[in-house]
Amino acid sequence: MTKGPKGKNLKPPGKCIFCGSLGVTKEHIFSEWMHPFFDLTESSNYLGIGHLQLIGGRYVQSQSFMRPRIGSIFTKKLRVVCGKRDDTTKCNGSWMSEMEEAAKPFLLPLFEANKIVLDTKAQKALAFWIAVKTMVAEYFLPKTAAIPVNEREFAWKNKQPPLSNWAIWLAQYDGDGINKAIWRHHSWRMTWMPPGTQGLLPRSTIDNTVARKTQATTFVIGRLFIHAISSAEAGAVGGFNGPVATKLVRLWPPPKGGFFKLTPQPIHWPPPDGLLDDEVEFVVDAFFKSSLGVPHVPRAK
Repeated sequence: MTKGPKGKNLKPPGKCIFCGSLGVTKEHIFSEWMHPFFDLTESSNYLGIGHLQLIGGRYVQSQSFMRPRIGSIFTKKLRVVCGKRDDTTKCNGSWMSEMEEAAKPFLLPLFEANKIVLDTKAQKALAFWIAVKTMVAEYFLPKTAAIPVNEREFAWKNKQPPLSNWAIWLAQYDGDGINKAIWRHHSWRMTWMPPGTQGLLPRSTIDNTVARKTQATTFVIGRLFIHAISSAEAGAVGGFNGPVATKLVRLWPPPKGGFFKLTPQPIHWPPPDGLLDDEVEFVVDAFFKSSLGVPHVPRAK
C-alpha cells in the first residue's frame, strides 16, 4: 500500500480562542489549587443543546436534548489557549495567571460560605474569572460552543465580560444533592422564520451545527453557585422573577444603587438564604425556557 506524503493527514495547529495565536498548550480548565473542592466523578457534567424557532419574534416551537459528558471537567485539560513556547509567555502564562491570582482571595471564602464583602474591584475580578472559565469550558465539547470570538477578545482586552449581553449571578448552595461540584452547559440557536415556513430541524442537524449564539452555564463549587448567561441575540438576556430571585445575587453587570441607580454597591456575603437542589435545577433551565418569549425581531440585513 502506497503511503501518502508525510504529514498530509496531520491536524493543523490550533489557534488560541482569545488572541488567535498559534502554539496552544494543554492546560487544566481549573487550576490545581481548586481541585480539593471538586467532585471528580463522571456524573458531574451535563451538556444541553437546543433549537428555538420563532416567527416574527414570537416563539413557535423548540427542541432540547441533554447528554452526560464522560470525565470531570474540573480536572480536564484542554488545548485551546496559547501558553509558554520558546521562552515566549502568551495568554496562559500572562494575563490568565494574573486573573487567577486576582480572583483567588475572593473565591476561597465563597466556596466555603464564609463572610466577605465584595467591593467593585472584587466584583470585576470575579466576573472576569467566571467569564473566562465559561468561555474555556465550552470547548469541553467544541460543537456546543456558543460564545463568539469578538466576546472572547473583548474579555481578554478589557479584563471583564461584555456589559450589554452578559449576566452573572451568584448564590449560596444550601442543598445536599451535589457532591462538591457540578457543571451544566446549555447552548442553543434561534431561527427566525418567515410566516408559513415553520418546521423543526432534524436532531442530527442540531447535534452537528455550530451556529449557536446563546448559552447558559452553571457551576456549583463547594457552597458557591454560579450562573452565567450570554447571547448574541439582541434583547435576549434578562433577569429572574419570583421567589428564587431573592436568593440570587447579581454580580454582573455590577450592582448599582442610589436614587439614579448609578452608585456602585458592595455585595455582603453570605446572603440570607441559599438555593436548594430543586431551585438549582430551575435556574439551570430558566434561560432556555424564558427565551421562548424573546420579544425581539431580527434586524434587516
